[in-house]
Amino acid sequence: ISGSIAEIGTFRGKTFIGLAAASRDGERVVGVDIFPDDVQQSLLRSAAEFLSEEQRKRIVLVKRDSSTLDYCEWSKILGEKSRFVHVDGNHTIKAVRYDIMLSSSHLCVGGIVLIDDFLHDWCPDVTEGIIDALRILPNIVPVAVIPRSENLLNGGTKLICAERSSSDFYRNLILSEFSEMRPREISL
Repeated sequence: ISGSIAEIGTFRGKTFIGLAAASRDGERVVGVDIFPDDVQQSLLRSAAEFLSEEQRKRIVLVKRDSSTLDYCEWSKILGEKSRFVHVDGNHTIKAVRYDIMLSSSHLCVGGIVLIDDFLHDWCPDVTEGIIDALRILPNIVPVAVIPRSENLLNGGTKLICAERSSSDFYRNLILSEFSEMRPREISL
């Protein structure tokens, strides 16, 4: 699978740097955040420390609230369709729903949308926004949950959603790699 990689809610770039490190030649790595100056400078310092020059050239930082991006702008910023989008932006119901809809609007076949803070104790609106989005979006479906492994301050549970035609592939891959897992079907 090839395509752009993106993150909505980049903040200081802890996840974003890893995504950029996983990028390949010709791919664009897009980070969207309101980026206060000190936060953007912190991200750029981390990029300089941990990424090669080639990896840094792939980075596009968009200093905006994601809710102000329309689908055409999103498509232009990404260039080619995205293969992976991490959603960790504004934590209101409306914003989460919009970020997931935006993320899935320019997703390639086999693409993944990874959503942060699913079932987070402090952010119930995130879960409600996720459920709202998944009820109305025909092209992505949930395939797995990555449970929080540390305390609440270090992040929340993640929900892996896949482009619909690839969801069985990902479920089967996860089950073959993690045989101790107990799959359970859900419906929204």
